[in-house]
Formats: sequence, structure tokens, C-alpha cells
Amino acid sequence: MGKKLVLLDAAQIRVTSIPVGEARMRIHVPSFLQSRRYIVIESYDGTLLSFEPKPKALENIRALIEECMHDAPRATAKTYWKAALRDLLIGGGSFLLGVIITCASILFTAPDGKFLVTTGLLVVGVIEIARGIYYAIRASQCGRRRAVARREDWQEENGNE
Repeated sequence: MGKKLVLLDAAQIRVTSIPVGEARMRIHVPSFLQSRRYIVIESYDGTLLSFEPKPKALENIRALIEECMHDAPRATAKTYWKAALRDLLIGGGSFLLGVIITCASILFTAPDGKFLVTTGLLVVGVIEIARGIYYAIRASQCGRRRAVARREDWQEENGNE
């Protein structure tokens, strides 16, 4: 069992716990671009816990997330790879289904020349594929971070001898 972050309420009762490798994916900090004002934490049962942050607390939470990524790069990369695979499968399936339906509609065009273009499936497919690629890139960055940490550890060990 790996390290976990534990979220406690005011009475020090455990609300949820998050493995350090999943911290980046399950803790969402406020974002101007996403119009999010609160810190949102996803619990295992899918419940979204929202908190209005204070500026100092927000800095500490961002630092904690970065520390989790540094402490568990393999677990973080694994979490990103799982998200990448999920999004690529959903996106690829949606896009492929959209192409098949559109092509079939064009092949069997009605006499009046009307056919169906499944723009919804195509757009959702492209967006999900893009998300999958983004998560795959993030996973490879975590792998690089792990390699750099190993090299630094090796240099410290050899430099101190």
C-alpha cells in the first residue's frame, strides 16, 4: 500500500483519501480558463467535494500536488497512462463510429440527395483523442522526471564517496 493524502473534516474525521500518484488527477485547483472558483476533490465514490480556498492555502495545495508528483512519479505516470488509454479508446471509438455512420449514409443516399453527417460523434472523438494525447504526453514527462531523479540520486551517491 502506497502513501496517501487524507482529507479530514473539522472534527478530524476522514472524508476521503487519495493515493499520491492520483493527486494531480483528483485534486482540481481554481482555474480562470475553466471558470472554476473552488478547489474540487474527487472521492472514490465519484462525489465532488468543493472548498473555497484562501490564497495561502491554494499555494500550499499546489506545492503539495507537485511534491506528490515528485515523490511518486511512477504512480503518477501510471494514472496518466490509464486516463490516456481511456480517452483514446473512447475518442477512437466515437470517431470511428461517426465515420462509419457518415460513410454508410453517403453510400445509401436517399433519392433526394440528403445524407447524415454525424458531426457530434466526430467532434467528440477528436476532442477525446486530443485529451488522450495530452495525458500520454504528461505520463511521458513523469517518466522523464523519474529518470532525472534517479540520475541525481546516482550522482549524489558517487559524488559523496
